[in-house]
Amino acid sequence: MVKFTKEEYYSKWEAVSKKFEETPDSTVTRDQVRGILEENDVPAEFIDSHFGAVMDYVDGKHVSELDEETMKGFVHDIFVSAKEAGLIEDS
Repeated sequence: MVKFTKEEYYSKWEAVSKKFEETPDSTVTRDQVRGILEENDVPAEFIDSHFGAVMDYVDGKHVSELDEETMKGFVHDIFVSAKEAGLIEDS
């Protein structure tokens, strides 16, 4: 299983955020988020095991409906669960 440093993990989410900033009039889909993560070298098994809740939350929402604080909470919760699962290296 691939491991990420804390910085690498957060950079993957920055790529997702940047993509949405580039398309402010779009609706977000689960497949779109998966595609962005995969483009940024996040393995499918990591996505499947840790990103389900956030993908459920964003699926079908317009970019303007995504609450920044809620998204930050998801990103942090995923980080914690991934670290507990041994997928985040101590930096």
